[in-house]
Amino acid sequence: MPIRIGLIDDHRIFREALQLELQRVSDIVIVGGAANAAEALVLVDTQRPDVAVLDVGLPDLGGVDLAGQLLQLMPSLKIVALSGYAERFFIEAMLQAGAGAYVVKSAGGEDLLAAIRAVMAGSTYLCADACRALKPNAACGSSPLTAREISVLRCVASGMRAAEIAGFLGISTGTVETHRKNIKAKLGLGSIAELTQYALREGLLKG
Repeated sequence: MPIRIGLIDDHRIFREALQLELQRVSDIVIVGGAANAAEALVLVDTQRPDVAVLDVGLPDLGGVDLAGQLLQLMPSLKIVALSGYAERFFIEAMLQAGAGAYVVKSAGGEDLLAAIRAVMAGSTYLCADACRALKPNAACGSSPLTAREISVLRCVASGMRAAEIAGFLGISTGTVETHRKNIKAKLGLGSIAELTQYALREGLLKG
């Protein structure tokens, strides 16, 4: 089955160039484009893409807020944040909002394609610049954890209890426990101390 992509960016020329680039890939289909948040909501609601490539800086609504609205509308949607900014603040905000990948616009097309494939596989992807902003001393690429699992891991490593994490992330305590089990299984770690060490090593905790 082809991967259905929705492109959300207010610069038409950039959006059309992106479409031409991605259309060359045999298993990718562009189902539509949007120039603002209102059009993006209609696009996702009517075309049901697998992945939304979302510009962080839209004229009518920020990428963080729009990501939340898009995921409320379609919880299965995968979001690749595309931005001109490589600052840690923007990257963390988009990952916390539910984006599974972050790619800066100066990166190559291969980065965007890798990000799309990573989120479709349930992984998180950071382009090299975004990776360095979050994890200066770590190798860049995809993580075995989803964006939500990374959020839960950050909370766990910060010493928050399940009920606190649930309230902070707006999910149930049962969902928190499920994420914790999945994180431990994916990383092969058993204790909170080991999870905390991993989070520190990977630069997932705010300095």
